[in-house]
Amino acid sequence: MSIHTADFVAGAASARGVAIVIDVFRACSLYAHALAAGAETIIPVERIDEAQGLKAHHPQRLLVGERHERRLPEFDCGNSRSEVLAVKPAGRGVIHTTHTSAQGLMSASRVVSYVFTGAFVTMSAAIAAVRALAPEEATIVAMGHEARERREDDDLCREAMIAALEGHSFPLANLPYG
Repeated sequence: MSIHTADFVAGAASARGVAIVIDVFRACSLYAHALAAGAETIIPVERIDEAQGLKAHHPQRLLVGERHERRLPEFDCGNSRSEVLAVKPAGRGVIHTTHTSAQGLMSASRVVSYVFTGAFVTMSAAIAAVRALAPEEATIVAMGHEARERREDDDLCREAMIAALEGHSFPLANLPYG
């Protein structure tokens, strides 16, 4: 498998093969925690009005979102796993919009058939899923801070994923992220 790396929304839009979109600190970890707490689905969307429209048609779903790290008005919660867990996602769908990871996930979904979320909490599942597909190419996209500045946590997660896909070890025990 040929592994490519990319950054930010533009990198997600240029993905090849299958894609893993990494946002360690917020969204991709939020997804894992919400699903572990019983959320039925998570629907990432790019635009605020699109998220609000989905909520209008499905009022039982949680409306989760942010812009520039601030919770959006009239949303059930912001882009924080602790906020999502506090509103009890069990048995509910989650509609999620951010200006970083949701944008990357949706951009990648337009150019590849499979897109996985990337965070330390989802790394083994994402690696297993990519390996099961056995693609000729994979692109690992780090979304960074506000999709414009690299973040050490996203870069380290990407390095660990590359090592795992290539069959190498990567010492995760001392990393301060989770």
